[in-house]
Amino acid sequence: MAKPEQIPIEHHLSSEELLKRIKSLEKDTRVLQRLYFVKHRYEGASVTESAKLVGTSKPVAYQWQERWNKDGYDGLIPRFAGGCPSKLFDEQKEKLEKILHQRDDWSTKEVKELIFNKFNVTADVGNPMHTDGVIDQYQNQAAHMAYELHVSNSWSSGHCYNNIVKSNIAYKTVTDPGVATQNLAKFSNPYYDTLWLEVNKGMHQDTLYQNANIKYMTQVLVSQTSKYVNGLAYYLKNS
Repeated sequence: MAKPEQIPIEHHLSSEELLKRIKSLEKDTRVLQRLYFVKHRYEGASVTESAKLVGTSKPVAYQWQERWNKDGYDGLIPRFAGGCPSKLFDEQKEKLEKILHQRDDWSTKEVKELIFNKFNVTADVGNPMHTDGVIDQYQNQAAHMAYELHVSNSWSSGHCYNNIVKSNIAYKTVTDPGVATQNLAKFSNPYYDTLWLEVNKGMHQDTLYQNANIKYMTQVLVSQTSKYVNGLAYYLKNS
């Protein structure tokens, strides 16, 4: 028998409406996972039990419940709309092409470095904090800044995240830079909840450096970002 929760979950939708919304969103797995969590809570399961049933951690589950209780269904939707990176990239792409047209002997490696160093819209969305958590980060900008400082400090020393970029020769085929940027954002976005919780456990740089979960997630994200940037470099060099 499920234990009673001290913090009840608000019934913003009826059970019938909740099931209807779940069926209509089967393709949106992130929202669907959160809605199933709410469904289990409706049925009397505790937060811990519901978290296990949908395959998420207890801290993340409490965050979902807090968002649901405050904003209902809208609180479960990732706060990244997907249109902004494409628009930004279109503007950056024009500037980048002007630079590339100044000479005709660019190597793919040089184009890749140019994208990372000066035109980092694509690279930016590889950071989950740029694709979700607008409200969280507005209320606590220190966590965002602490994580970005960690990545910067560990880029060429310590964890040497830059080595992942240098050694990676794999690439994602890019035929539309805007779509590629959105796809990378979709990849990084699911990491937001866990990364945010890990960073908020301790924002001192030594603490972040010693956090194995942060290191692992950052390595995965940098690796995937590098593949998209490689693909973008090939696309721009040959377009």
